[in-house]
Amino acid sequence: MASQFINLKSRLLNPYVVFAVWMLCTVWICITQSLAGPQNYNNFLVFRGVFDHLFSSLPLYEPYPLEYGDINHYGPIFAFIIAPFAVLPPWLGMSLWCMSLSLLLYWTVRQLPMPVVLTSLVLWLTLNDFYGACFKQQFNIAVAALVVGALAMIEKRREGWAALFIVIGTFVKIYGIVGLAFFFFVRRKGRFIGYMALWSAMALLLPLLFVSPEYLWSQYAAWAADIVQKNGENMFCAYTNISLVGCVRKISGSPAYSDLLIIVPAMVLFLLSYLRTGQYKHFSYRLTMLASLLLFIVLFSSGSEHSGYVIAALGMGIWWVNFPPPRTRPARMDAAPTGPVRQFLL
Repeated sequence: MASQFINLKSRLLNPYVVFAVWMLCTVWICITQSLAGPQNYNNFLVFRGVFDHLFSSLPLYEPYPLEYGDINHYGPIFAFIIAPFAVLPPWLGMSLWCMSLSLLLYWTVRQLPMPVVLTSLVLWLTLNDFYGACFKQQFNIAVAALVVGALAMIEKRREGWAALFIVIGTFVKIYGIVGLAFFFFVRRKGRFIGYMALWSAMALLLPLLFVSPEYLWSQYAAWAADIVQKNGENMFCAYTNISLVGCVRKISGSPAYSDLLIIVPAMVLFLLSYLRTGQYKHFSYRLTMLASLLLFIVLFSSGSEHSGYVIAALGMGIWWVNFPPPRTRPARMDAAPTGPVRQFLL
C-alpha cells in the first residue's frame, strides 16, 4: 500500500501529467465559455474594446454599455498586447487569450531554476486559483507570470527579457513594478537599466505610430484619474479590496484615513530584508523574496479580488516548497527536497 501511494505521488508530480491536467483545465474553460456565449466572457470584451477604441482614438476609460459591462482599467499599451486576439471572432479570441495566459504562467514557473518536482508541486498548489482567474479571462494570471518570469530571467542572466516583463506588467496594470525589487540580484546592472529605459521608451512611444500625441497623453492622464477613482470605489466594495488593507478598512468602517498608513510600514518591513546582504548569493533567499512580493501584491492592494488570488496562491506555493524543515539550516535549492516537500515525497 505504501509503495502504491508513493507511486501515485510520483505520477502526480510528473511534468507531463501536470502539463496535461493544466491544459485540460484550460481547454475545458475555453469550450464552456465559448458555448455559453458573450455574456460569460465580458472581461475579454472589455479587453477587446481597448484595441478598438485606441485605434479609433476614442476614450479608453469611459463606459460603453452597448459593447460590454464594466470599464477598462489597463494602460494604453494593453491595446497592442490584446491586438492578436481582438481581431479574431470574440469566442476564438477569448479562447486563444485564455490559452496564452495559461501557457505563459506554466512556462514562467518552469523557468525557475528549481527541481522539476518542486515546480510541479507549485503548479498543483496554484491550479485551483488559476482555474478561477482563467474562467474570467483575468490578466492577473499574466501579472503573476511576469513577476515570476522577471526573477527567472535574472537568474538566467537574460536581463533584456527580465526588463521587458517588468515594463509590460507596469505599463498594463502597475503591479508589475514590484519586479524592480529584484534589481539587487541582477549581476549586470548597467545592462538591465539600459533595457529598462529602452522598453519603457518603446511602451510610451509605440502608440504614437497610430494616434496623436495629444490623444495619448490625455489617455495617460485619464488612466491616472481612473486608478484614483477605482481605489475609492474599492474601499467598502463586497467583492474587491479582499486584502489586509481591505480587512482593516471594512472592520473600522472609516473612509478618513489613507491606506498608506498600512502599506508604508509593510514596505519598510519588506525593505529591511535587503539588509541581509550576505544572503543575496543564496537562491533560496531570492526565492523567498519572490514569494513575499507575490503575496504583497494581494495583501496590500485595494483592488484585490478572488480572481486575483492566483497571484497569492503562486506566492504561497513558492514559499512552501522553499520552506526549510524546523530546527535545520536552510537547504540549497539544488539539494535534495526537504521540509514539507520531503514529507510529501516520502
